Amino acid sequence: QVCGCIPHHVSGKCPLCSCMSYYINPVVMTLAIIIIWGFVIWCATDELANERMTETQAWVVKYFGWFYVSALVIFGSFAIYLCFSKFGDIKLGPADEPPKYSMMTWFSMLFSAGIGTGLYFFGVAEPVYHLAAMQSGSSRWYHLTNNQQATEALNITWFHWGFTASAAYVVAALPLAYHHHVHGDPLRESTCFIVLIGEKYAEGIIGCLIDLTSVIGTMFGVATSLGIGVLSISAALNYVFEVEQTLTLYMIIIWVITVFATISVLTGLDK
Repeated sequence: QVCGCIPHHVSGKCPLCSCMSYYINPVVMTLAIIIIWGFVIWCATDELANERMTETQAWVVKYFGWFYVSALVIFGSFAIYLCFSKFGDIKLGPADEPPKYSMMTWFSMLFSAGIGTGLYFFGVAEPVYHLAAMQSGSSRWYHLTNNQQATEALNITWFHWGFTASAAYVVAALPLAYHHHVHGDPLRESTCFIVLIGEKYAEGIIGCLIDLTSVIGTMFGVATSLGIGVLSISAALNYVFEVEQTLTLYMIIIWVITVFATISVLTGLDK
């Protein structure tokens, strides 16, 4: 229990479909719903929301950009170490069972689900954006030639979407996959911290904060990928079929993608 009175988890069968079961943390679920919907309502009602978020992002980049770059370098180094150390041979599954998917199939699923939409959108847009920004006198690359600026723009994009970006996924997802597929633990980030902070704290308030952060981060990340995908699809429909890009079109695309994604989740990867 959390705080000695709130159930840590609630499980059972879905009342609408008996073939489905649920396992939830009421504290994490309730707080996540309040925070996410509170953010959505704020964005919908405050006309200056976009401006405020832009200012906040600029402040974070200015004062914590060094932390972002340093973290990705550390994550990348750690991922390389795992690949070539004895830990790289650990199988994410029961020791007596062969891998369910081939290396190429597994890699394709990770690539498509992880950064497929973002890379498709920003693969061209981001280098062009950086190159355009370098034409300003305040840019550190302003003094370079056009070819050198283009090279630097591609290097920055590669840093954002290349090996270091995948390494960030490794640091967050690999411990979760290991604890779930090897040890059979629940798919909660807090279970990965039991060996670090102890079961008492991982199953208590600290664990709830860890799970809450992971839920909110995942939700916003999926929403970002969905939004980028919607813009890409709507732009393609406008270019090929001259369909007007309106809010109604965006909503239709969102619902179509959501339906197919839900079907995929409920039926599983093999179907």
